[in-house]
Amino acid sequence: MKCMGCHKQAELNSLRAAVKRFENGREVSNLKTDLEQANRKVNALKTENDRLKAENHQLCMDNRFFHEQNEILEQQIEDISSRFVNMQARIDTDSLFQSDVFTGKIDRLFLMLMGDIEELKKTVEDKDAYIAKLKAQIHKDFTNSSKPSSQCPNRKPIPNNRVKTGKKPGGEKGHPGHPRKQLETTEEPTDLPLPDEVAANPGDYEFVGFKSRKQTDIKMKVIINEVRTAVFRNKLTGKEVWTDFPEGYENEINYGPTVKAFCCLVNNYLNVPLRKISGFLKNLTGNTIEIAPSTILNIKREFAKRTKEERSQIF
Repeated sequence: MKCMGCHKQAELNSLRAAVKRFENGREVSNLKTDLEQANRKVNALKTENDRLKAENHQLCMDNRFFHEQNEILEQQIEDISSRFVNMQARIDTDSLFQSDVFTGKIDRLFLMLMGDIEELKKTVEDKDAYIAKLKAQIHKDFTNSSKPSSQCPNRKPIPNNRVKTGKKPGGEKGHPGHPRKQLETTEEPTDLPLPDEVAANPGDYEFVGFKSRKQTDIKMKVIINEVRTAVFRNKLTGKEVWTDFPEGYENEINYGPTVKAFCCLVNNYLNVPLRKISGFLKNLTGNTIEIAPSTILNIKREFAKRTKEERSQIF
């Protein structure tokens, strides 16, 4: 058990250390950094909240507008239906409308009215579907969409209904594990020196096997292929002749299919700008490959030209 003097001395040392941290400004700097981070988070949440409020307001206005349009269309349908009923009653009671000529006109008018009613019904159904879509957008949150819970600042606490068992985390005993995929070794293994105990007393130990660990890494290798052809000069005319170079060797310096595929993939799939692709290849190859952004653009055009038929079939 510590005495009271030792306890006071420990508290005094702790207070001196705290004062020293504040005096050299390190603790104040840490507090300022934490405060700035908290302020940035608060500002981000405020901005997101304002954006969501504006979006919600716009969706509510659209919802109200389409509700009004829906009511107008329903009123139009009711007016047309009542007009049709009144006209049918007049036809049934008035002998003038019983003639064949007028009956044909009434039939045509009836078909026109039915077409208008069907078109209005279809419009109402489209408006109802759009209103339902707007309602679904308004009520979207982290529970019914891919929206993260961090973007819902006013959300309720997420409940955790799991019962604590007190067991250690990890797989259960007897169940097969899921380790990382084993890869074949591509380099010669490196043997570590013997343990100090074995080196000091080798007679006390017997060899039982090896333990190994593997490290997976990648290495960029630049491959430069050169194709040469013999050049001959005609003794009479002085004309030089040589064998034509194969496809892909049109210029003095050309880029192979791997470089072209890399540029197209990074630009089209990863959305990396052409200038950044050029700098990335230059740094990755130790300043060996310096491809201009305009050349990458020409490679993209060549790819688009050669795959025009395949792309049209896909579309």
